[in-house]
Amino acid sequence: MTLCINPQCPRPQNSKNILFCQACGSELLLEGRYRVTRQLGAGVLLRHLKLTTATLSKS
Repeated sequence: MTLCINPQCPRPQNSKNILFCQACGSELLLEGRYRVTRQLGAGVLLRHLKLTTATLSKS
């Protein structure tokens, strides 16, 4: 699962093989390389996220 980084996204959960959020259209890759796989915590002004390196299939 990949999470959308848009804080206003109504449904941030996405499958891990797509590049754009299906709910809001935001790009899911940070710096074109990293995916958010889990939110570790959140405060008033920031969110702590777990990132993994994206592997894109070339087909």
